Amino acid sequence: MLYEYILNSDLDPNAVYNLHQKVMDHYTAGGDAIVESGGNKRPIWRSMPNENGCMLLVRSLAKPLSETPSISSRELLHTLNDEVRFNVRLSLSERKPVFDDNNVKIKTTEKIVHRDNVHRWLSDLLFKHGLELENCSLISECKIPMKKKKYYIIAADFVFNAKIVDLEKFEYAYKYGIGRQKAFGFGLLLGGK
Repeated sequence: MLYEYILNSDLDPNAVYNLHQKVMDHYTAGGDAIVESGGNKRPIWRSMPNENGCMLLVRSLAKPLSETPSISSRELLHTLNDEVRFNVRLSLSERKPVFDDNNVKIKTTEKIVHRDNVHRWLSDLLFKHGLELENCSLISECKIPMKKKKYYIIAADFVFNAKIVDLEKFEYAYKYGIGRQKAFGFGLLLGGK
């Protein structure tokens, strides 16, 4: 069972650290409840601007511990080869291994996806999550400063049509999000059939 609910905030929709804290405080009722990381019961969320700051759509596998005015639950009703249409906000970044002169991996770095490679990158990312990209549109792109403004995330909003080619991978992606920076409001798939 999946749970979805909306939180309203007077915070800037790009204040990702503060919004992450708001989501987690709500999810754990402001306590120190154990939340499994690595995509196991941690909620995913997305901020959308409104007249008072922003609205946060939150999706999780467990009900939040705080009171929530309106919460909906649903089961996934997709099947293999379904045609789907989603809106998603992604961090335009990918991890790249760095090798020494002996071709031994010494570290992993995070690189920004170059604009010329965005379509291929999105297609590859979706395929890893059980979707075959049919077409996509880049709706918007912006820089979101991170903590203490030492670096930023390139955020991109996409609308895409795809076909489900691996139902198990797709269901995992729908529940846990796709791509990098999910804790900061990226990767939640909005839409469906």
